[in-house]
Amino acid sequence: MRPPKWLLLTTALLAATTQVEARPQAASQFDSAQITKKISPGVVLIKGTASSGEILGTGFIISSDGKIATNLHVVESLKNGGVQLASGEKFDSFSVLAFDARKDIAIIKIPGFDLPTVTLGNSNNVQVGEPVLAVGSPLGLQGTVTTGVVSSLREDPAGGGFKVLQTDASVNPGNSGGPLVNRQAEVIGIVTFKIRGRREPEFCNPHQLSARLGGFVSRHRDVLRGRASEVER
Repeated sequence: MRPPKWLLLTTALLAATTQVEARPQAASQFDSAQITKKISPGVVLIKGTASSGEILGTGFIISSDGKIATNLHVVESLKNGGVQLASGEKFDSFSVLAFDARKDIAIIKIPGFDLPTVTLGNSNNVQVGEPVLAVGSPLGLQGTVTTGVVSSLREDPAGGGFKVLQTDASVNPGNSGGPLVNRQAEVIGIVTFKIRGRREPEFCNPHQLSARLGGFVSRHRDVLRGRASEVER
């Protein structure tokens, strides 16, 4: 009696899967699960209240003593706010150490120590078409991961006078300030999602939701590390 066709198909798929798993992984492979394991511990939820209501955003830890990069528009209007780590640990307040209003970047600090950090990459090496991963807290859902590709590198549509990275990775309110990550699990940009008027996206088409670059990694290391320390002193 011949086995049914569906059984033959299942056996073939299992055999193919086994062969793939047996091969060594290519160095350039985009393994979203492994990237998520590396990056997620250093990504935080920022939550607070402003005159307009509840504010939700994301940030990522850039130093083990509690410095966090995020968007300025996430924190600038807060009357009170706090930070929740991926581990669930909560900090009821934070201080703003430095900011760049034109590029919508802010460095805040929580009183932590030995915190998990992310690795900063070189945004100048980004290529159109390469895969990327975004981690954030859309609508407050902390630790949400989406993937996509670099759609384009272009001038800031808002006229800021710097380059932005355009991606088709899905983001929503609450993703602002989160990291955009390459295949090496390195942060290459800060995801920005703004709303205006009747809660319409700043960039109306999904493929135009952008991660702010403007040399964030290469030209802002002084802001992220040096200038923040000067403000602390």
